Order: sequence, then C-alpha cells, then structure tokens
Amino acid sequence: MLRMILGFEESFPLKRKVLLSILAAAAVALPTMTSFAQAKAAAEHSEPEYKNEASIGYGFTALNQVNNSRYGLQGIDMSYARGFSKHFNLKAEGDYYFTSFKTGLSSTTSGNPGNPSVVDVLAGPELHSPLFWKLSGSVKFLLGGEHTGGESMTPDVSFSASWGAAMDYRLNRRFSLRFGGEKNYSSFSLRDNGTQGYSSHRVSNVHANFGVVYFF
Repeated sequence: MLRMILGFEESFPLKRKVLLSILAAAAVALPTMTSFAQAKAAAEHSEPEYKNEASIGYGFTALNQVNNSRYGLQGIDMSYARGFSKHFNLKAEGDYYFTSFKTGLSSTTSGNPGNPSVVDVLAGPELHSPLFWKLSGSVKFLLGGEHTGGESMTPDVSFSASWGAAMDYRLNRRFSLRFGGEKNYSSFSLRDNGTQGYSSHRVSNVHANFGVVYFF
C-alpha cells in the first residue's frame, strides 16, 4: 500500500505535465478550428462573384450638333461589362436616341428641325467600388463612334469620346438599379446658308440614363 501511494506521488508530476500539455494544445487548436468553421460557413453563405453584367434602360442626350434644335432626344441605353478584377471592368455601351424630349408649350411639334436621331457605340475601361449600405459607384472612359441621322450630318459617323459616372442600388444578388450621367464629345460639320460651306465643329452633349442591371 505504501508503495502504491509513493508510486502515485512519483508519477503525479509526469501526469500533470501530460495534462497541461493536452490543455495547452487544445487552447491553441480551438481558435484555429473555430476560425476555420466560421470561414467555411461564410464562404457557403456569401454572395457569388459574378464576372458579367448587362444593363438596359431609359436614356437622354442633348442635341448640340443640330442647328436650331431646341430639345434633346430620348431613347434606350444598353451596356455590357466584363469584370477582370475586384474593381476593374471592360465595358461596351450602345445608345439609340430617336424621340424628341418635348418640354415646350406645343406637344405636336418636336422643336427640332428634320427628324434627328443619335446612335452611339463606345467601349473602354470602368472602375467600380462598393460605397456603403447597398450603394456602389463607378467611373468610366469610353471611345467609339457617333452617328447623327435625319439631318445629313458630315461626317456620317464621327469619332466620339465619353467620360462619366454612375450609382448603383443593389436590389438582390442578380439585379441593381443604376442612375448614370456622362459628357460625350464628337465632331460634326455645321451647315450654314451656303456662303461658307461646311465648318468643323466639336460638340459636347450631356447624357443621362436610368435602368436595370443584371449580373451573371
């Protein structure tokens, strides 16, 4: 009996060291396991990262390249963007403005000579970032061409450049509402009374758009 007691007392320091080692290992492993579980759960429930987006909506443009025009034009605005990083897209944009924006006293006349229309096709880089709550913002710089129809403008298609910004309100994982605006530059020749022919004329038009964005 005495030997058993002495043996237990002699082995107790060793057992205590083993117990402390186990407790220390558990203290180190537990936070790591908890963090791993939380990261796994977050990954399973996080929103998927969509690389593509397409938008369509209402668009408006001023009509400074057409002489004696009192109103701008309204129509449709479309775009497609492909994401290459968290904040960088390449974007293609197309606009077709075909109806006069009537704000005068008369609703039967367009306030613009002829039957003007504007078509824009542009592409370029876009930077975007979350802001706060469900809002995110973007800026873009696009290059391409612009056609002014119904007015026999020269040239038929002008080189065009555009810079602008937009604000998105996220509805859910797939859809957002977008409001944007930009300044578009082009170069058409103004027509006069025939004494001077055509003269080159760079114009700038304000664009505005509102539409729906789909992520996929």
